Amino acid sequence: MNRNQRNSLLIILLIVLIFVLAYLGYGKLSENGPNTSYVPTITVDNDKINDLEKEADKLGSKDVSTVQASSTSQINSTAQTSSTEAQSVDSQSSDQDIAPKENPNMMPDIPLTLMNGEETTFWELAELGKPVVINSFASWCPPCQAEMPEFIEASEEYKGKVTFIFFDSFDGERETEEALSAFADEYFNDDTIVVIDPGYISYLFKSNSLPTTILLDKEGTPVNGYQGMVSKDTLISAIEQLLAQ
Repeated sequence: MNRNQRNSLLIILLIVLIFVLAYLGYGKLSENGPNTSYVPTITVDNDKINDLEKEADKLGSKDVSTVQASSTSQINSTAQTSSTEAQSVDSQSSDQDIAPKENPNMMPDIPLTLMNGEETTFWELAELGKPVVINSFASWCPPCQAEMPEFIEASEEYKGKVTFIFFDSFDGERETEEALSAFADEYFNDDTIVVIDPGYISYLFKSNSLPTTILLDKEGTPVNGYQGMVSKDTLISAIEQLLAQ
Protein backbone atom coordinates (compact mmCIF):
# COMPACT_ATOMS: atom_id res chain seq x y z
CA MET A 1 0.00 0.00 0.00
CA ASN A 2 1.52 3.30 -1.05
CA ARG A 3 1.44 6.53 0.91
CA ASN A 4 -1.52 8.03 -0.98
CA GLN A 5 -3.65 4.95 -0.43
CA ARG A 6 -2.70 4.88 3.23
CA ASN A 7 -3.60 8.58 3.65
CA SER A 8 -6.93 8.07 1.87
CA LEU A 9 -7.75 5.14 4.14
CA LEU A 10 -6.91 7.17 7.23
CA ILE A 11 -9.12 10.03 6.05
CA ILE A 12 -12.04 7.63 5.47
CA LEU A 13 -11.58 6.06 8.89
CA LEU A 14 -11.42 9.52 10.48
CA ILE A 15 -14.66 10.57 8.79
CA VAL A 16 -16.38 7.35 9.91
CA LEU A 17 -15.14 7.92 13.46
CA ILE A 18 -16.47 11.47 13.47
CA PHE A 19 -19.91 10.30 12.35
CA VAL A 20 -19.99 7.56 14.99
CA LEU A 21 -19.00 9.97 17.76
CA ALA A 22 -21.55 12.53 16.55
CA TYR A 23 -24.29 9.88 16.54
CA LEU A 24 -23.42 8.67 20.03
CA GLY A 25 -23.17 12.23 21.29
CA TYR A 26 -26.57 13.14 19.85
CA GLY A 27 -28.11 10.05 21.46
CA LYS A 28 -26.63 11.00 24.81
CA LEU A 29 -27.84 14.56 24.39
CA SER A 30 -31.35 13.33 23.58
CA GLU A 31 -31.38 11.20 26.74
CA ASN A 32 -29.80 13.69 29.11
CA GLY A 33 -30.50 16.96 27.33
CA PRO A 34 -31.95 19.85 29.29
CA ASN A 35 -35.69 19.74 29.92
CA THR A 36 -36.27 23.39 30.71
CA SER A 37 -39.14 23.17 33.16
CA TYR A 38 -41.32 26.12 33.98
CA VAL A 39 -44.66 26.72 35.65
CA PRO A 40 -47.12 27.78 32.94
CA THR A 41 -49.56 30.52 33.83
CA ILE A 42 -52.49 31.48 31.66
CA THR A 43 -52.95 35.00 30.35
CA VAL A 44 -56.40 35.71 28.98
CA ASP A 45 -57.14 38.95 27.19
CA ASN A 46 -60.45 38.50 25.42
CA ASP A 47 -59.65 41.09 22.74
CA LYS A 48 -56.43 39.25 21.95
CA ILE A 49 -58.28 35.92 21.96
CA ASN A 50 -60.74 37.38 19.47
CA ASP A 51 -57.90 38.57 17.24
CA LEU A 52 -56.36 35.10 17.31
CA GLU A 53 -59.76 33.58 16.59
CA LYS A 54 -60.03 35.74 13.46
CA GLU A 55 -56.57 34.60 12.41
CA ALA A 56 -57.60 30.99 13.04
CA ASP A 57 -60.65 31.56 10.82
CA LYS A 58 -58.36 32.75 8.04
CA LEU A 59 -56.19 29.67 8.40
CA GLY A 60 -59.26 27.47 8.57
CA SER A 61 -60.55 28.95 5.33
CA LYS A 62 -57.50 27.57 3.50
CA ASP A 63 -57.71 24.17 1.87
CA VAL A 64 -56.15 22.21 4.71
CA SER A 65 -58.34 19.19 4.05
CA THR A 66 -55.48 17.72 2.02
CA VAL A 67 -53.29 17.59 5.11
CA GLN A 68 -53.32 14.00 6.38
CA ALA A 69 -57.06 13.45 6.28
CA SER A 70 -56.63 10.06 7.88
CA SER A 71 -55.19 11.71 11.00
CA THR A 72 -58.50 13.40 11.65
CA SER A 73 -60.99 10.85 10.33
CA GLN A 74 -61.64 9.41 13.78
CA ILE A 75 -61.59 12.83 15.43
CA ASN A 76 -64.31 14.17 13.18
CA SER A 77 -66.88 11.70 14.45
CA THR A 78 -66.37 12.85 18.05
CA ALA A 79 -65.49 16.52 17.63
CA GLN A 80 -68.24 17.79 15.33
CA THR A 81 -69.33 21.40 15.65
CA SER A 82 -70.85 23.85 13.21
CA SER A 83 -69.08 26.92 11.87
CA THR A 84 -71.74 29.09 13.45
CA GLU A 85 -71.07 27.63 16.89
CA ALA A 86 -67.32 27.89 16.51
CA GLN A 87 -67.52 31.53 15.41
CA SER A 88 -70.14 32.63 17.94
CA VAL A 89 -67.58 33.84 20.48
CA ASP A 90 -67.54 37.61 20.19
CA SER A 91 -66.49 40.50 22.37
CA GLN A 92 -69.82 40.43 24.26
CA SER A 93 -69.84 36.74 25.11
CA SER A 94 -66.11 36.04 25.37
CA ASP A 95 -65.94 36.79 29.11
CA GLN A 96 -68.39 33.96 29.67
CA ASP A 97 -67.17 31.51 27.02
CA ILE A 98 -63.41 31.99 27.03
CA ALA A 99 -62.61 32.62 30.71
CA PRO A 100 -64.29 30.07 33.01
CA LYS A 101 -65.99 31.67 36.01
CA GLU A 102 -65.43 28.89 38.52
CA ASN A 103 -61.73 28.34 37.81
CA PRO A 104 -59.92 31.36 36.36
CA ASN A 105 -56.75 29.27 36.00
CA MET A 106 -58.49 26.69 33.82
CA MET A 107 -57.45 26.31 30.19
CA PRO A 108 -59.88 28.54 28.22
CA ASP A 109 -62.22 26.93 25.74
CA ILE A 110 -60.50 28.51 22.74
CA PRO A 111 -61.87 27.91 19.24
CA LEU A 112 -59.68 25.52 17.26
CA THR A 113 -59.33 24.32 13.68
CA LEU A 114 -58.40 20.71 13.04
CA MET A 115 -56.02 19.76 10.27
CA ASN A 116 -58.86 19.07 7.84
CA GLY A 117 -60.44 22.49 8.44
CA GLU A 118 -63.08 21.22 10.87
CA GLU A 119 -63.85 23.79 13.55
CA THR A 120 -64.15 22.82 17.20
CA THR A 121 -63.09 24.07 20.63
CA PHE A 122 -60.50 22.97 23.15
CA TRP A 123 -62.92 21.39 25.59
CA GLU A 124 -64.70 19.52 22.82
CA LEU A 125 -61.37 17.79 22.11
CA ALA A 126 -60.26 17.46 25.74
CA GLU A 127 -62.26 16.08 28.65
CA LEU A 128 -62.53 17.30 32.22
CA GLY A 129 -61.51 14.63 34.69
CA LYS A 130 -58.67 13.51 32.42
CA PRO A 131 -55.18 15.06 32.26
CA VAL A 132 -54.19 16.81 29.03
CA VAL A 133 -50.80 17.07 27.37
CA ILE A 134 -50.43 19.99 24.97
CA ASN A 135 -47.46 19.95 22.62
CA SER A 136 -46.65 22.97 20.47
CA PHE A 137 -44.51 22.04 17.47
CA ALA A 138 -43.55 22.91 13.91
CA SER A 139 -42.50 20.51 11.18
CA TRP A 140 -39.28 22.42 10.47
CA CYS A 141 -38.15 22.37 14.13
CA PRO A 142 -35.37 19.76 14.74
CA PRO A 143 -36.12 19.29 18.49
CA CYS A 144 -39.80 18.83 17.59
CA GLN A 145 -38.84 16.15 15.08
CA ALA A 146 -36.59 14.47 17.66
CA GLU A 147 -39.17 14.25 20.44
CA MET A 148 -42.31 13.60 18.37
CA PRO A 149 -41.95 9.78 18.05
CA GLU A 150 -41.78 9.42 21.82
CA PHE A 151 -44.76 11.74 22.31
CA ILE A 152 -46.77 9.64 19.87
CA GLU A 153 -45.70 6.47 21.71
CA ALA A 154 -46.79 8.02 25.01
CA SER A 155 -50.14 9.07 23.52
CA GLU A 156 -50.74 5.44 22.55
CA GLU A 157 -49.61 4.09 25.92
CA TYR A 158 -51.97 6.44 27.80
CA LYS A 159 -54.88 6.29 25.38
CA GLY A 160 -58.12 6.64 27.31
CA LYS A 161 -56.32 8.04 30.35
CA VAL A 162 -54.64 11.19 29.02
CA THR A 163 -55.61 13.42 26.09
CA PHE A 164 -52.75 14.54 23.85
CA ILE A 165 -53.37 17.59 21.64
CA PHE A 166 -50.68 18.74 19.22
CA PHE A 167 -50.71 22.43 18.25
CA ASP A 168 -48.98 23.10 14.94
CA SER A 169 -47.42 26.55 14.79
CA PHE A 170 -48.86 27.34 11.37
CA ASP A 171 -48.10 30.58 9.55
CA GLY A 172 -48.57 29.55 5.93
CA GLU A 173 -45.04 30.66 5.13
CA ARG A 174 -42.36 28.75 7.00
CA GLU A 175 -44.93 26.17 8.10
CA THR A 176 -46.89 25.21 4.99
CA GLU A 177 -49.57 22.67 4.17
CA GLU A 178 -47.04 20.61 2.23
CA ALA A 179 -44.53 20.59 5.09
CA LEU A 180 -47.17 19.69 7.67
CA SER A 181 -48.58 16.98 5.42
CA ALA A 182 -45.16 15.35 5.04
CA PHE A 183 -44.59 15.61 8.80
CA ALA A 184 -47.99 14.07 9.51
CA ASP A 185 -47.32 11.19 7.14
CA GLU A 186 -44.08 10.42 8.94
CA TYR A 187 -45.07 10.83 12.60
CA PHE A 188 -48.83 10.84 13.29
CA ASN A 189 -51.26 8.00 13.82
CA ASP A 190 -54.81 7.88 12.53
CA ASP A 191 -56.18 9.17 15.84
CA THR A 192 -53.54 11.81 16.61
CA ILE A 193 -55.28 15.09 17.48
CA VAL A 194 -53.59 17.95 15.61
CA VAL A 195 -54.87 21.51 15.43
CA ILE A 196 -53.71 24.56 13.48
CA ASP A 197 -52.39 27.15 15.92
CA PRO A 198 -52.33 30.84 14.90
CA GLY A 199 -50.53 31.73 18.13
CA TYR A 200 -52.67 30.58 21.05
CA ILE A 201 -49.93 28.68 22.90
CA SER A 202 -47.29 31.38 22.65
CA TYR A 203 -49.82 33.98 23.80
CA LEU A 204 -51.61 32.07 26.55
CA PHE A 205 -48.47 30.64 28.13
CA LYS A 206 -45.93 33.34 27.23
CA SER A 207 -43.63 30.88 25.51
CA ASN A 208 -41.67 31.58 22.35
CA SER A 209 -39.98 28.18 22.39
CA LEU A 210 -40.54 25.31 20.00
CA PRO A 211 -41.34 22.77 21.13
CA THR A 212 -43.32 23.75 24.21
CA THR A 213 -45.18 21.19 26.30
CA ILE A 214 -47.95 22.08 28.76
CA LEU A 215 -49.55 19.59 31.14
CA LEU A 216 -53.05 20.18 32.53
CA ASP A 217 -54.39 18.38 35.57
CA LYS A 218 -57.79 16.67 35.73
CA GLU A 219 -59.46 20.02 36.46
CA GLY A 220 -57.95 21.63 33.37
CA THR A 221 -55.40 23.75 35.25
CA PRO A 222 -51.87 23.98 33.80
CA VAL A 223 -49.53 22.60 36.47
CA ASN A 224 -46.34 21.80 34.61
CA GLY A 225 -44.56 22.81 31.44
CA TYR A 226 -41.36 22.42 29.44
CA GLN A 227 -39.70 24.75 26.97
CA GLY A 228 -37.57 22.76 24.57
CA MET A 229 -37.27 19.06 23.85
CA VAL A 230 -38.59 16.66 26.50
CA SER A 231 -37.24 13.15 26.99
CA LYS A 232 -39.74 10.31 27.20
CA ASP A 233 -38.66 9.51 30.76
CA THR A 234 -39.40 13.08 31.84
CA LEU A 235 -42.73 13.09 30.01
CA ILE A 236 -43.81 9.75 31.51
CA SER A 237 -42.80 10.88 35.01
CA ALA A 238 -44.84 14.09 34.66
CA ILE A 239 -47.88 12.18 33.37
CA GLU A 240 -47.71 9.65 36.19
CA GLN A 241 -47.69 12.49 38.71
CA LEU A 242 -50.86 13.91 37.12
CA LEU A 243 -52.59 10.54 37.17
CA ALA A 244 -51.68 10.03 40.82
CA GLN A 245 -53.36 13.27 41.90
